Amino acid sequence: MKDLRLAIEEVLLDWDAVSTKKMFGSPCFLANGKMFGLLVTKGIVITKLDQPDRDVLLNKYQGAPFVVGNKIIQKWVRLPMENIADFNEILPFVKISYDAALREE
Repeated sequence: MKDLRLAIEEVLLDWDAVSTKKMFGSPCFLANGKMFGLLVTKGIVITKLDQPDRDVLLNKYQGAPFVVGNKIIQKWVRLPMENIADFNEILPFVKISYDAALREE
């Protein structure tokens, strides 16, 4: 996963106002301090999507709500990801989440 993480960071850290921080024990990506994505083992979590985009990810890409401990975060979608091709396929949804984070105050 380290090589995949580095490849993803190379893309996302080139975007304006993006930084990283460790949350939930994993690297997350923030835009102006607002989280828009989180890397997890063999996957990625996208945090700021509207329901139609979440539905696409849940149905087309075998996504699932994010589970942390005993808590289920329905608005966050966890997607399986094995390689950079998987990431590139869902990159438009990561960008939507990034844009939403930038709009937050």
